[in-house]
Amino acid sequence: MAFDMYAGDLRLSINYSEENILQSASQVPKKYPELTKVWEEFYDGPVIDHDRSNRIVHELIAFLASSGNADPALSHSIQRFLPFFSQAYTRSLTIQCKSD
Repeated sequence: MAFDMYAGDLRLSINYSEENILQSASQVPKKYPELTKVWEEFYDGPVIDHDRSNRIVHELIAFLASSGNADPALSHSIQRFLPFFSQAYTRSLTIQCKSD
């Protein structure tokens, strides 16, 4: 796995093939500032607090609406990410990230 995230008992891995979501979002930093920040910090093991998780949820939804509906793999990946970030927010969990 390229990028592992942990929050309490929750875990999410972003595979190498899914990194393009963050990279693509970072091309429009004003529209996706939180996703851009995650991409910029990708190899530095960012820590994401629960409020930031909430903002990431909304940016993922916007990204899905603007890009993902035409790409089933992209849509599937984003739909897999959403519950993790949503639960981190609703449970006030801090996300610890680790990349290889």
